[in-house]
Amino acid sequence: MALKYSTHQHGTVQDADFWYLIQSSGMQLLSVLTVVIFIWTRNDLTFESWSWSSAFISLAILCPFGAIPCYLYYQQTGVLQYRLLIVRLKSLWS
Repeated sequence: MALKYSTHQHGTVQDADFWYLIQSSGMQLLSVLTVVIFIWTRNDLTFESWSWSSAFISLAILCPFGAIPCYLYYQQTGVLQYRLLIVRLKSLWS
């Protein structure tokens, strides 16, 4: 995780932070893919654990896609990205 002071303005496509966000979102999606493959290959999951895992995985897939428009249109993106990271980590640990 890297922190940097920012001028509370909307992000642009020309920012290096935007391209870092694209790269980190791709890596998050790859890590979620490995969790999905692991869960699909297990046959000992109950219906309740399968449904909770599916809900958290769905959130973990939506968060990287939601971070990109938020960076372009939302001013306090760092706080939002941190909260989305917490959701993603919870889904990976469940």
